[in-house]
Order: sequence, then structure tokens, then C-alpha cells
Amino acid sequence: MEWGVKGAKVVISISKPQGALQAKEYPFKESYYQKNGELGQWHGSELTLTFLGLHNDEVIEKQTYASVLNGIHPKTQKHLLSNSGSEKRRAGIDITFSTPKSVSLLMSLFTGLKKKSAAKEIREAHEKAVQYAMDQISKYYAKTRIRKGKGKREMVSTQAVWASFQHDTTRETDSGEIDPQLHTHNFLMALTFCKDPLTKKLRPYAMSNEEIYANKMYLGQVYRNALAKNLWKIGLEIKVTDIDQGFFELAGFSQEQLDRFSGRHTELLEKLSQSNLKSDNRAKMLDLINAKTKKHKKKIDKVALLSRNIKRMQQAGIDSSFLDRMARKSKHRSPRPSTSKKKELTLEHLHKSLDLLEEYHSTYGYEEIMKCALKFGLQYGFTLLDYQQAFIKMLQQGRLIKLAENVYATEAIIAAEKKVIALMIQGRGSLNPYMKNEEKISSFIDKSYGNMTNGQREMVKTILDTKDQFIAIQGDAGTGKTYAASAIKTFMSHYAPSTELIGLSFTGKAAQSLEEESGIASSTLHSFLYKEEREQLSGDTKGRLILVDEAGMAGSLQIAQLMKVAKKNGDSVVFIGDTKQFSSIAAGNTFLDMQKYGMHTVYMSEMMRQKSDYAKGVVKAVKCRKIEKTVDILKKRGLLREKNKNESIEEIAKRYSERMGQSIVSKVLLMRNILKLQHRVVKV
Repeated sequence: MEWGVKGAKVVISISKPQGALQAKEYPFKESYYQKNGELGQWHGSELTLTFLGLHNDEVIEKQTYASVLNGIHPKTQKHLLSNSGSEKRRAGIDITFSTPKSVSLLMSLFTGLKKKSAAKEIREAHEKAVQYAMDQISKYYAKTRIRKGKGKREMVSTQAVWASFQHDTTRETDSGEIDPQLHTHNFLMALTFCKDPLTKKLRPYAMSNEEIYANKMYLGQVYRNALAKNLWKIGLEIKVTDIDQGFFELAGFSQEQLDRFSGRHTELLEKLSQSNLKSDNRAKMLDLINAKTKKHKKKIDKVALLSRNIKRMQQAGIDSSFLDRMARKSKHRSPRPSTSKKKELTLEHLHKSLDLLEEYHSTYGYEEIMKCALKFGLQYGFTLLDYQQAFIKMLQQGRLIKLAENVYATEAIIAAEKKVIALMIQGRGSLNPYMKNEEKISSFIDKSYGNMTNGQREMVKTILDTKDQFIAIQGDAGTGKTYAASAIKTFMSHYAPSTELIGLSFTGKAAQSLEEESGIASSTLHSFLYKEEREQLSGDTKGRLILVDEAGMAGSLQIAQLMKVAKKNGDSVVFIGDTKQFSSIAAGNTFLDMQKYGMHTVYMSEMMRQKSDYAKGVVKAVKCRKIEKTVDILKKRGLLREKNKNESIEEIAKRYSERMGQSIVSKVLLMRNILKLQHRVVKV
């Protein structure tokens, strides 16, 4: 689920895989599909639909739907997969697209005022955008694994089919209101089809959903832009409400009006504030509360509901006069860009997207680039199709370079990575050490930090006596890198007080922790580089010692820029991190590359967080993925007991409840974690 600035539910949600029994009962028992006369329709690949004896836009019948869910041919009743008919089989996932609230309100108003053709145009604008997004899923992200050769499996594109059910309202709120909300559920079947690599004939397979989940936000943006274009075509004007998220509403609606018809969302916020659960992921918490507290849909009097909502809208100032004002304003809306201007803008948007992505990433996929560009083009109603030619042009111009399948980088990134290696090599043996007397360093450590591990000692010694301008500290999590940094701070204050010591980290939170734990004044890498770029350094700032924590998260451009600053000012730079703990947000992982190209590196592996030998042994075994050894260690300590499944779940529930309390969200989390554990145990 995506949540807007104020948290309003919009655009796209994707369910977890549903079992055949769950999916079969869900549409009908839950009153979700066809309870109020809505007719579902089949969509998908012509090959798959033909194989099943169906066709696009065919109205869904309950028995046909149940057959396909169960992997059974709806006409012949033939079992198509080895687990066809099993209640435990994975039937598919529900992909739901929802319009912005203003679109739903306007369609409801048109319906209530008997403007059926206008209401139909909005409904069709939404449905076309939904099926456009679903077609993208079917063509590029619906995959299956096929066997090629002995034991080899390959992920390939497949022929998907889905059942679409359109709805106009939300669930009932605690206050009894049911708000307008146009949305479409698309149940993407796990039953899919692909050509057999040997016979070349179409045969059934099971769907793999990984790429659909991975590209959820991108697909939501694809839908939004398609919807914006379709709405513009029927004379409506949009306003972008959040460029960062890529959200919009129809022009003319106030936030107060939208909020009055977002009752379900208001309830969720209240329930979240009443819960005692703490989490940085607000959207996930809202999703959990929504799943736990949503009411079953029920048979409703659609005429009475529409009448009720029209009165509510009139009270909010959404009436015939409101429509007249919208119509007058739409006559003066800006025209869509010409064909030549569109080509210019789409290319400009892609360049802007790469400028933004370069700040945090070294490589990126097609979807990341396009998602960013689509946000820039939302106000114009530009769609994915509009950007495809510009994307090809960028490749031809050389700004964007394809490194591998769906892995791209800019020429600036590649140049930066080359510069990093060149500067690293140039910096070898180029500086005077802070302390040449090794005995003095050892004496200092013995006297003030006698409890240091060998790795920590080596870190302190190397930083103080190296002649290399750039070095790396590769330390596993819990090896005491920050503690060793505090020793550097103490030593420098006594023996080199004129040398400025600077701490840097990729995130503000990490920079704060570094400063609090080591005593070294710290900031984010980005803020430091921003300041360096705009300030002229005076003579007494030369020769600084810069410690970069979380170096594995920094991007190529930032590291290259930092090294250029250090080269200019004669600074020493120590890159500290753990290549195993973080996969670089910058994807290229320059920290690891520098080590591969011969940067002087201190390796730290002795655990400090784990005090006992057995705890250290467990961590080491887990780190090396020696699961059997991990289990043996825990068993010998009496910390691992085997129970039957029911006893295990009861024990987990008891302990989890004691820790998490009894809030609604806590209970939801409890059940989800238990189900995850059950799933993992079954898989093992």
C-alpha cells in the first residue's frame, strides 16, 4: 500500500499470495466481489485465455473463477498442475489500483446528478489505466521458473491471466459512513503458461511474483501517469500534490473536502495513535491496523448510499455550482506540450532523474529511472510510452551506459569510480604519519585501552603510523570500530592537538551515534561535501584526519568528491565499514572495490558485543552460514529445545505478548510473525 503526505490511501496495494481456499471464499464469503451487482471480467494474455476457453472482457462466473483458482481447466475440469485442487496451493495475488479521492468524488457526483456519460468517462479512464499497468505486469514482471538441463532452473516471462473486479466505495467506517472510492481488484492467477523448452508447446506453470513485489512503487506510478493522461483527455485538470511521491488530485478540490471523505483513513490514524507500537515504518503500521480492523463488506442499498453521499458532498460544497466552476477553469487550462516539446521535456526529465539518482546510487535499473522521470511528467500526463524513445536516445548519446541486463550507470559514475582508484594509488606513501614512534603508540594503548582486541590495536596503530593518504578498516559488526575511533580521538588530543579530527557518516543518525560514542565531531558526508564546495579553506585547516563510518553505504560520486577534497588539502581519510553488513545503497560498493584494488586495509573480526565464548561462537558460525554448528552450540548450552509445533507457537505467543503488550497492532504483528515462522518451518 502507498500512503500520501497526509497518509491517505492511494494507488496500489499487492496482497501476499493467497491459498486456493482463501481466495475462493474471499471474493464471495467476504462480500468482496459481485455482492452488489459488480461484474468481474477476465483479462490477460490471449494465448492463456484461449487455452482456458476464455476471452478478454468475458464476465466472470463463480464456478469458472473457482476452477482457475484451483489450477483446473474451467471447461474440461482437467487438473493442470501437480497440486491442482489442493486447498493448500497458492492461488495468486490481489493487485488493487485505487483512484485519487477527488476522482472518486467527482464520479459519484456525476452519477448522483444523472450525468451518466460523464461518470462513465471517469470510470473508463480509470479502467484503461488499470489494464495498462496490468499489461506491463503481464509482459515484463510475471515470471515462472522452468527447468533447462539437469537441475538448472531459469526465470522466464510467462503468459498471465487475471480476474478484475471494480468497486466504487470504501468499507464501512466505525461511524457507519461508506465513502466513495473507485478501485479495481485484479486477482493475478498463480496458474500461468509458458512454452516448454523441449516441446515448444504451451503448458501450465506456477507464477513467480518476486519481480512484481520488487517493482510495486514503479507500477503504481505507471498507473498514476496513465490515469492523469486519460483524465486530461476527457477535459479534467489535475494538480500535482506531492512531486516526491508522484501523487495528484483533480484541480478544484480542497484538502478539507478530501479529508471529509477519507473516514477510514482518519480511523486508522486514531487507532495508530492509540496503539503502543513504536516503528519508523508508519505506512506498514497503518497497513497492519487496516488488515486487522477492516469490516466485512456487506449488501448495501446503492441508491440510498448514493443519495446519502450526494447530501454529504453538497454539505462540503461539492455540488452543481462546484461542477460549473470546474468547467470554467478547465477551459483555461494549459494545453498539452506539442510533439516536439514533448520530446524535449521527456529527455530533460530523464536527465534530471539521473542527476538525482547519481547522488545516492552507482547503478540503477530501468524501473528506477523511469519511476523518477514519470513523476516529473505527471503534470503533463506523460506516460511510460512517452519516455521510451528518450531513454533510447540517452543510451545513444552516451550519458547512460548499459552494464548488464537491467543494470545501468552514467558516464559520470564510471568516471568517478576510475578517479577513486587513481587517487587511491596516488595517495600511497604520500603523507607523513601522525606518529612514527610505534612504541609510544603501544604504550598509549596499554596504559589507556588495555582491554583492546588485536584488531582494535591494529586499527589504532595503522591510522596513526601509516603514510598512505587513504586506508580502509574492514570490521565485522560488533568488533569495536567506534571504540577504537574514540582511542584515536584521545591520542590525537594529546600528541597532535593541532590536527582537526572529523567524523563522517552516510546517515544523520549514524553520524550522531559516531559523535556520541567516540567524542569526534561528526556530520553526514553530504553536508560535509556541501560545505567544502562552498567555503574557501584557510591554511590552518590542512592536514585533517577524516574518519568515514558506514563507508560501504556511500556512493561513487561522494567518495570521489571526498578524495578530491582530501588530495587538495593534504587530509588523511580512513574509510570504516563492513562489506558484509551493508550492501551499498550506491550498489557499486566503492568501499569494497577500493579494497580489491589494493587499498591498505585493516581487517577486524574479534567480537566485542558478545562477551562469552559461546556467544562469539554462535555469531561466528551464523556469519559463516554454518547452521549445523550454530545449532550444536546452542544445544550444548541448553538454549535450544525441541518442542512440537503447538507448544512452540504457544511459547512464542506467550513471550511475544509479554514483550509487545496487548495493543491491536501488537496482536497483528504477533500473528504475522507466528505465521512466518510456521511457513519457514514447513519449508525446512
